[in-house]
Amino acid sequence: FETMTNLKSLDLSRNRLEGAPLEFLTRMPWLENIQLSFNPITGTIPPEIGSMTALTGLHMLQNEMSGILPSSIGDMRNLNFFELGDCSIGGTIPKSLYDLENLELLAIQNTDLSGTLLPTKIAQLSSLKKLAMMFNERTTGTIPSELGLMTKLEGVDLSDHTGLTGTIPEEIERLTNLMAFKIGATQITGTLPLAICAIVDNTEMVVVPCKVECSLYCCEREQYCKTETDTQYEY
Repeated sequence: FETMTNLKSLDLSRNRLEGAPLEFLTRMPWLENIQLSFNPITGTIPPEIGSMTALTGLHMLQNEMSGILPSSIGDMRNLNFFELGDCSIGGTIPKSLYDLENLELLAIQNTDLSGTLLPTKIAQLSSLKKLAMMFNERTTGTIPSELGLMTKLEGVDLSDHTGLTGTIPEEIERLTNLMAFKIGATQITGTLPLAICAIVDNTEMVVVPCKVECSLYCCEREQYCKTETDTQYEY
């Protein structure tokens, strides 16, 4: 592989691939896309990953990797698509991740990452279209008002975070391209801004916790919501 300098995209997904391929792939800095998802690969994400500045896509879902997400990830300034999930990657989310101004997809789900889920610095991801950060139970924080500055966003999924608290900022109404907004199974409270109902025309694509007030014609709440006056479970 190291002599195949014309190779730009490498898709090894769903191949029962084992071992630690990233240690080897970092010696191929000309690659533009790496797909490693759905393999029982192990090892860590080496700091040398930052030297792969030609990469536009890095996909690592459902694997057995561990270690941390290195800060050198922020050196991959051409990255458009980044997926990491269903693995044991831990530590804190590096602040440098939010320096990737060309990102269009950021998906981090079901990891051992900790710290603040959505820092105010996330607004620097001005090209982002889809934000999917679900099931990262070690993370905490609120939905920052700066999320409203990310006007290219089409989908937001922050579901299944017991550490995500606070209310939905009114600035979310600025996201006029939204087609999905999901924050179910979180500790978010308050009221869903009415403008979201007008922006997202499919109620199944707006999912909020039971404690969030919204019209039944606007959103789907968690399937089993127990009211204070009724001992039965209902929608």
